[in-house]
Amino acid sequence: HGYGVKEYKLVIYDRWGETVFEDSGTTLTNGGIPWDGTVNGSPLNSAVFAYMLDAVFVDNSEFHEKGNITLLR
Repeated sequence: HGYGVKEYKLVIYDRWGETVFEDSGTTLTNGGIPWDGTVNGSPLNSAVFAYMLDAVFVDNSEFHEKGNITLLR
């Protein structure tokens, strides 16, 4: 893969398939934190969430990943 990310999309879902977070490249490129474990400013309880990440690198190679993450409080 290239050394720089040109664009990406990260989506995090709860166990019912509802989107709890979505970012299309602006958060990371502006130095922010991709997801802080909240929805609309309210902290979520500890749980397992699914994610999908798609990225395109500066050399136009692509990366696709999906899996689970565990939020611990």
